[in-house]
Amino acid sequence: MLDVKVETENRQTHTRISTQAPSDLVHRIGGEGDRFLVVQRWPSGGRSRRHLVRPG
Repeated sequence: MLDVKVETENRQTHTRISTQAPSDLVHRIGGEGDRFLVVQRWPSGGRSRRHLVRPG
């Protein structure tokens, strides 16, 4: 399990995901309303770092 939180453009939230899940989420990017992911550590411990993932 990865201690991260992933939010998709279509407002789905995934927390403490498997090691395969990030790859699956990135590969589905490109569909209508599903063009990016926001990834951050979970729990953030008061310090929030967000990373935007986009293809290309």
